[in-house]
Amino acid sequence: MSHGGDCRDISPVGNVVAARRLRYHQYADGTQLYTAVRPSDGESFKSVSLCVEDVSRWFLENGLLLNPTKTEAILFGTKVQGDKITTASGTDVAGTVVPFRDTVKVLGVTLNSALTTDRRVTQVIRSCSFHTRALRHTYDH
Repeated sequence: MSHGGDCRDISPVGNVVAARRLRYHQYADGTQLYTAVRPSDGESFKSVSLCVEDVSRWFLENGLLLNPTKTEAILFGTKVQGDKITTASGTDVAGTVVPFRDTVKVLGVTLNSALTTDRRVTQVIRSCSFHTRALRHTYDH
C-alpha cells in the first residue's frame, strides 16, 4: 500500500501538495491534507494555508472548485498543546475561514482532537442497545 505525498506520485494535486512538503490522502471525492505542527510554530499554519491556496488555484485552473462549506479542519493533540495554540482559530480555504472542529468523520470513523475513543465507544454502545431492543421486540411478538 502506498501512502499519499510520495514525490514519485503522478497525481497533479499530489504534486501541488508535495511542493509544500505536506502529506495527503486522496479519496474518490476528496483530498485530506495533514502535517505535524508545534504549538509555537506559526510557520506550520502558514504552510498549510499556502498549500490549500495552491490546491484551490489548481482546482480553479482545471475547472474544479473547493467547497469551503464541505471542508473541515481539526488540530490533534493534548489539551495542553491545544491551549498553547491561540493564534489559529481555523484555516483559510478559498477566501473562507474554516474553523477548527472538535471532531471530524474520516471514512466512517469519528476522530476527536484528543484522539480519544469516548465518542466512538458511545456510538457503538448506542447501536448495540438499539439492535438488542429490536431483537427483543422481534422475539416478544
